[in-house]
Amino acid sequence: MSSSTSTLCGYHFHPNQEYPRPSASIRGSSPFSSRVVHGNLRFNSPPKNRRLSVKNAGVYLTDMNVLGLRSCYQKVGGLYHLGRMFDKIRLHAAGNLPEEYHANLGKGFDGRALTFLRVDYPSVVERVKQGGTDEELLDWCFTQGRRPSEEEIEIWDEFMRKRGWNDEGTPTLLRRLQEIHCEHRTDIRTSFDFIELDEGRDPRDKPPGQG
Repeated sequence: MSSSTSTLCGYHFHPNQEYPRPSASIRGSSPFSSRVVHGNLRFNSPPKNRRLSVKNAGVYLTDMNVLGLRSCYQKVGGLYHLGRMFDKIRLHAAGNLPEEYHANLGKGFDGRALTFLRVDYPSVVERVKQGGTDEELLDWCFTQGRRPSEEEIEIWDEFMRKRGWNDEGTPTLLRRLQEIHCEHRTDIRTSFDFIELDEGRDPRDKPPGQG
């Protein structure tokens, strides 16, 4: 395939090819698919850190990778997602977190991490703003909340990495895949994998033992 051709979820986008005008009401609920390009359109390669997506015959430019925002699969102190929560707090405080992420700050997987460690979001935000390494922030969480056992961390990680796979989160995962026309990606079985895909990383590239 030509290097000038962009691909997402099996759709091939060629420079100078026209794409149809999207319908009037095509914005989806995925926070990463909210930028619509209206009108008949000719485009070349997507801008840096952007990707092309198709939804309801519309052409979307969506955030690919947010600089400084790590994958859910990267652990801090053996815990999935926690480092990503710290990253979002840092980016938000610096004004570098895209608006699409703001509504879920302290909620969703953030909320599950907070509950697991028994700390509250405003306090964590204030501590992160004071600076420090991930390890120092984690130690603070352990001191202010609780220090889970190795067994509890193992159970937590297994729950988190499998969320969306044959549980009550599955319908939401399937809906989001449909929204970005990736329903044929049967390898995307968890919420973590969807985030990887939606942010431009291939879930199949994650290290062995992570999902």
